[in-house]
Amino acid sequence: MPTAWRDYIENSLLVTGWLKEAGIYGLTDGSCWAGTECLKTLQPLHVLRLSEAFIDSAEELLIGDKRFSCVQQERDVLLGKSTNGSGSCVICKGSKLLIISLCDNAQLGNAYSLVSRLVRYLRDRGY
Repeated sequence: MPTAWRDYIENSLLVTGWLKEAGIYGLTDGSCWAGTECLKTLQPLHVLRLSEAFIDSAEELLIGDKRFSCVQQERDVLLGKSTNGSGSCVICKGSKLLIISLCDNAQLGNAYSLVSRLVRYLRDRGY
C-alpha cells in the first residue's frame, strides 16, 4: 500500500478546487487511508454501507451526517445530490479502495471526471 495516500488527496483531488472534501478508504474494511478533516472521521461501518450501495442500488447515500439522493449509478460510480439542495457527492470504487468526495453542485461534472480518472489510475496499479 502506498505510504502517500494523503498526496493523492492533496495533489490529485483538492488541488483543482473542484472538491471540498475527499477521502480514500479500504473497500473491504472501511478503514480510512487518508482524508480531509470532515471525511477522515467517517466510521468504517458507514463506509461499508456506501460500498454496498453499488450492489443494492441505493436511493439515498449517507456520508457522515449529510444525506444525498443518488442521481446516477454506474458500475463503479455513484453520484448524489444533497437532500437539502446544497452540495453533491461522487463515490468511486476501485479494486481495493473507495474514494468519497464532496463538492458544490456546480462542480459535480468536474468532480466526477476527476475522481473517476484517479480511481482508474489506481485500479490499473492494483488498487
